[in-house]
Amino acid sequence: MFFDIEATGVELSDQILAIAFDVFKGDIQPIQYRFYLSDYNNDESKMVSEFLDTLSSVGIDVLTGYNVFNFDLKMIKAKDKEGKLTFDAKYNIAGVVLANQQQQGYCIYVNKKHIEVIDAMHLVVKFDNVARVIPAQNYDLKSVAKYFGISKENRLVLGADEIRQYYYTNRELLQQVFK
Repeated sequence: MFFDIEATGVELSDQILAIAFDVFKGDIQPIQYRFYLSDYNNDESKMVSEFLDTLSSVGIDVLTGYNVFNFDLKMIKAKDKEGKLTFDAKYNIAGVVLANQQQQGYCIYVNKKHIEVIDAMHLVVKFDNVARVIPAQNYDLKSVAKYFGISKENRLVLGADEIRQYYYTNRELLQQVFK
């Protein structure tokens, strides 16, 4: 499973506007799930609760994403009023320090279902710790995708302000961010 959230900012007090996740099983077309705050009367805890219930019921063993440890999962946990998401003890997964912070990982439990988590950003950092080839050690997703040649040509890239704007004015355009 791959997942991503879109939020109004990077602080835990900011709102999660949308949660997207895709479940992959072999070569089968992924099953896509989308949760929008407006579909839950702007109640983040309801949206997060349904996301977590769905996550625990779809039968996944591995969750992946980019910067999910330091952003997405922490935001989800901050909005989880029912205690459905818990973390195992932290452990160093990268063997390196980035921005004076040891890269740490988790196994998570969602409704007591154990799920392994792979943060692709930590793999990139570990790779670049040896190779030192990513320009300016800029590990944001867009820069890394461009470096590895996997960014889609003409892919829509929106900043935080644009995401907030299109969330309210052009949901179809926002959908393209999740692709």
